[in-house]
Amino acid sequence: MSVAVIVGAYNAAATIARAVRSALAQVEVSQVIVVDDGSSDNTANSARAADDGSGRLIVERLPANRGPSAARNHALALALATADAVAIVDSDDVLVPGRFARLFAVPDWDMIADNLLFVSNTIDPTATAVPQVAGTPRAIRLDAFIDGSVQGRSRTRTKLGFLKSVIRRTLL
Repeated sequence: MSVAVIVGAYNAAATIARAVRSALAQVEVSQVIVVDDGSSDNTANSARAADDGSGRLIVERLPANRGPSAARNHALALALATADAVAIVDSDDVLVPGRFARLFAVPDWDMIADNLLFVSNTIDPTATAVPQVAGTPRAIRLDAFIDGSVQGRSRTRTKLGFLKSVIRRTLL
């Protein structure tokens, strides 16, 4: 199974290269698509500098800042014809080694995610052991995912939307 990683980035010159390198290091990644959302810094060039020469990196720059949804939607349009799945990653995220292999080993899913691992910027995440979390995978219905991602007046959100889901192209 292949995955296209999409990254919307705005003024992320300090973090984007690390995000791109971590995505390109995953063997399941067929493409990394970075859309610079009209940054005033050197985001696009920093992303290009992280290219591993495999031909899997695409960097595009929007002429003006239009927000994270516009940048992600632009990247998504480029990714939909190329991979079995799409993963949305933020410009300051780092994918730990083997992430997609572990997720793809779980059978029968249309959208899948794992938990977040918070790592300091001073720590090399590729040298960080991924902790084993007690429990078994569980299914979450789409309506529960959406409810858990939106904050309401009488409830707090559970931050499910921050999990960096991998979504099958057929679902999209």
